[in-house]
Amino acid sequence: MTKPAFIFAFFTPFAALLATAAWCPTAVAAEPLRESAQRALITAHLAEGNQGEAIRQYRQFQHHLSVELGVQPSIDLQELMRGYVGEPAP
Repeated sequence: MTKPAFIFAFFTPFAALLATAAWCPTAVAAEPLRESAQRALITAHLAEGNQGEAIRQYRQFQHHLSVELGVQPSIDLQELMRGYVGEPAP
């Protein structure tokens, strides 16, 4: 692999992560109950190594869903966060 190809291959995922981290808070603010936006933001936090932010965002989303709709996050999102927040609430 040539040096420019290596640099592109390395920085393209990083640039995508930065772009995702940049637009996610706007999407979450616009639609706080939209799980796909919440998942993208939580995933970006985890990918950046910000576990505390990911946990805070997940718990905030979990609370909003419970209060507003009386439901929990999807099983997929619960599974993503299981190692960070423990077992999902019943």
